[in-house]
Amino acid sequence: MSGSEIEKIARETAERYNRYRSPEAIINVLSVENSVIEVVLSGSFCRSCGVYDWIEDYKYELIDLTGRQVDIIEVEQIDDESYKVKFRIHL
Repeated sequence: MSGSEIEKIARETAERYNRYRSPEAIINVLSVENSVIEVVLSGSFCRSCGVYDWIEDYKYELIDLTGRQVDIIEVEQIDDESYKVKFRIHL
C-alpha cells in the first residue's frame, strides 16, 4: 500500500466518518506520512461519555476500508473541543 493510497483511504474514511457523526464529531485529516495518519477530532460530542469512543470509530472505519490492523499511537488534547490523534496502519 503506497503513501498516496493511504492518503486517499484516510480522506475517504474521514468523509464516511463525518457523514454519520457530524455535527457531534468531525474528523479532519492533517497529514499522512508513511503509514501514520494525523487527524483533528472536533465537535460538540460528550467528553464524559468517552472521547476514545469517538476516536476508535475512525480507527474501525480505517480497518473496514483497509482490512489491516490499525493502532492509535498518540492522542493530544488541543483545546476544550478538539484533539489531535495519530493512527498507524500496519502494512
